[in-house]
Amino acid sequence: MHSEAGAPCVLRPGIDGDLAVTDARGRARRWRRLANGDVQVELGCGEDAFVFPKGDRPDFGVRPVAPGGASVPWGLP
Repeated sequence: MHSEAGAPCVLRPGIDGDLAVTDARGRARRWRRLANGDVQVELGCGEDAFVFPKGDRPDFGVRPVAPGGASVPWGLP
């Protein structure tokens, strides 16, 4: 997630088990789990956070992906 406001962000990640919350360089971010199970992440203006299952090593590289099947064309002809 990316903060444009610089305020704590509350999200419901839908990830079971323990979580890891890091910045883009893999450094731990300040966060806490709320009583209802939501996660509150402390973010300053312009900061990013990545939330994923603890112990995973996600690949955050951006690259094209293969299509998952046929799709309807869009845009101008």
